[in-house]
Amino acid sequence: MAGAVSTRAKECWDPQTSGAEEHAALREAFLDHLVSVSGDGQETKRAARLEDLPPASLAIVRRLVDDRLLVLKEGSVEIAHEALLRTWEPLVKWIDESKVERLQGLRVKRLSADLTPAAPERARRQALEQLAALAAAGGSEERAVRKEGREPLQQLLGDGRCPLADRQDAALLLALISAEQPLRDCLADTEAPVALRRRAAESLGLLARRSGDRDQRQRIAAELEGWLRSDDLNLLVVDAEGWAEHDARLPLLQGASRGLQLAASADLPLFGSGEEKPVPMLTLTALEEGSGLRIRTEVVEVPVWRLPLPGGERLELVVVPAGPAQLGSPATEHNRQGVMAWYAANRDGCREGVDVEARRRVRLEAFALVRQPLSQGQWRAVVEAVGAIEQELDGAPGAAKPDSLWDQHGQPGELAVDSVSWQQSREWLQRLNRWLKEQWPKLGGSGEVPQLALPSENQWEGACRAGTTTPFHFGDTLDGSWARYDASTTFGRGRRGAKTKQHWLNGSSGLVNSWGLAELHGQLYEWCEDSWHPNPVGAGHPEDGEPWREEDGDLVRRESGQRGWKLMRGGSWITEPLGCRAANRDGVLPALISSFVGFRPCCLLPPGSLLGS
Repeated sequence: MAGAVSTRAKECWDPQTSGAEEHAALREAFLDHLVSVSGDGQETKRAARLEDLPPASLAIVRRLVDDRLLVLKEGSVEIAHEALLRTWEPLVKWIDESKVERLQGLRVKRLSADLTPAAPERARRQALEQLAALAAAGGSEERAVRKEGREPLQQLLGDGRCPLADRQDAALLLALISAEQPLRDCLADTEAPVALRRRAAESLGLLARRSGDRDQRQRIAAELEGWLRSDDLNLLVVDAEGWAEHDARLPLLQGASRGLQLAASADLPLFGSGEEKPVPMLTLTALEEGSGLRIRTEVVEVPVWRLPLPGGERLELVVVPAGPAQLGSPATEHNRQGVMAWYAANRDGCREGVDVEARRRVRLEAFALVRQPLSQGQWRAVVEAVGAIEQELDGAPGAAKPDSLWDQHGQPGELAVDSVSWQQSREWLQRLNRWLKEQWPKLGGSGEVPQLALPSENQWEGACRAGTTTPFHFGDTLDGSWARYDASTTFGRGRRGAKTKQHWLNGSSGLVNSWGLAELHGQLYEWCEDSWHPNPVGAGHPEDGEPWREEDGDLVRRESGQRGWKLMRGGSWITEPLGCRAANRDGVLPALISSFVGFRPCCLLPPGSLLGS
């Protein structure tokens, strides 16, 4: 039997006359789909769906089926005789070459045995953590998880007896091994918990972002956009029942929006190229109506560009259009009297008659702003690639650490960088600008080289508001599911939530303002270029987007300890909502290093730029 099997296999395929593509595809078909490893480390046959096999292998696979060396039944194919594993020379050679991979497969198989409801919870968590590290490593480790772990992960994803967190992590792992269909099925399962469907949507976006197949990316993006547009919230929330409906419907839209942003990021045009790629995103507005809140969602399409960084990192930028902007807060804004009292008690120069949040109109020139606070990965890429200009920088500053498998393996380095001073932020920007000047033609750029800086206070608030005049671009309040802040205190008719331990992963909420910017209320305070002036409409204040660099004359005359301070805006993860309002202003020493302070760069548009036109 063994001799007959080997002879017939040789007649079906001759490796000496086969092309490289066919050779590689057939090897993948057997090692990744048709051969498994038993508990004692021996190779054994396994069934696979015909559609999962590499297309270039299908002609040979069908010949092997016709010669009864493989069995095809109801779309599933498997080896007919295990003698093929030990006598067919090409397969024997492939198995020998893949010895390390086979051992990894055995390890994955043993770990996967703990992905069941019967396994102790601690063992299941440890298995998920180890499998996530293998899948994220790529190469043979990822192939082992794809081969031996896909089915157990798919079963865990759909098993309602297991904790929700474990099922969400199974969705992440399926994305890391490019298992698209189980995620699509989970997303479409209306009986599944909405939090799990949200993670399935996000995971599909992550899969698309990592995929080298443009058709797959476009297919996933189209499906996610369909889900994003499948529901528009228009809720009047007056009690717990209204919030319950909000919590039942919004997460799926948030997941689709975040997933779509991840999927689109792989195909963004180069900043300054004149090309345009609008990305559908989710906005939310909550306005007081009667005794409740009218909460509405809307899909906006925002052009987004990429700006390459060293090491394959990138920035994503959107254009803030030119035009007038209304800044500051009105006298009627919630608890404004308390805000002014705090300023007077804690900041020099905020005497009676000084309105720290004075209403004012400015006119901004168009500029580009990075969509989210600078991330740890983006910071590290520039620090490691470009030498010091004025000072040395730590490549890994900050207190925040990944606290989930999604943070650690799904989007490593995407936590916003914190604990960087105003001077360090400007050093980072100088290094990036030097690198861009040197590399711009090699990156495919033409024309004027983009140069980045800290935004001015007027630019920051104008971009945050995106044409709104409410306390937040979200409207009249904040919620812990929309932004990262201290939700144990409330604002207006918002609800109480949890006190946070650190900032979250950039983009976690899936929500943006109408210009595509995220994480503007809470997350991290963001440095501005300006010096701290208690009175924003004092003598010499800018009425455009230029920063107010001169020191405050009154603070200088008083020899105040607050002279020389720099502005920061936006609030942070430890800030109550009152301090996260669009109008909130504060200043601190430029040397401050704190776990609640970061930054996001801006870029003036080159003259004649087509961006945003």
